[in-house]
Amino acid sequence: MGVRSATVMDVPALVGLAKAMHAESGFAGLDFNENIMAATFLELLGQGQFLAVYEREGRVVGGYAGYLSRCCFGADLMAHDYGVFVAPEARGSRAAWVLAKAFVAWAQQAGAKQIRPGVSTGGAGAGAEALYAKLGFRRVGALFAMEV
Repeated sequence: MGVRSATVMDVPALVGLAKAMHAESGFAGLDFNENIMAATFLELLGQGQFLAVYEREGRVVGGYAGYLSRCCFGADLMAHDYGVFVAPEARGSRAAWVLAKAFVAWAQQAGAKQIRPGVSTGGAGAGAEALYAKLGFRRVGALFAMEV
C-alpha cells in the first residue's frame, strides 16, 4: 500500500481514473478518448516526467500526472500537473496527500523553481485546495472556461 512510480502496466488503471476525473471535472463537456489518454501517460513515462500511482490492497486507487517545462519568460523550470485523482472509495485516506508530496519531491529534485498545480473540479475541488494549502502552496489566480 502506498505511492510508487507508475509503469506501463498501470496505464489501463490510470486511464480508468482519468475517465472518472474527467466526468467529475470542468472538462466533462469535452471529448474523452481512452487511446489519447493512454498515449499521454505513455509519453510522460517515456520522457521521464511525473506519473505516480497510489495502491491499496494491490489495486490502483489514485494517480498523479505532472510535467516539467521552461517558463515562457525565461530559463526557469516550472512543474505543472495534468491532474491528481483518487477513486471515491479511497477519498479521505492519505492517497492524495502522499501523491501530492511525491510530486513536490520530484519537482524539487528535477530543478523546478516553482510548482503550479491547478484545480479544475469546481466545488468538488475544495478538498484539493485545502490539500495544496497544507503543503505550503498559495493561491495565485483562478481558472476560467468558456464554451465556444
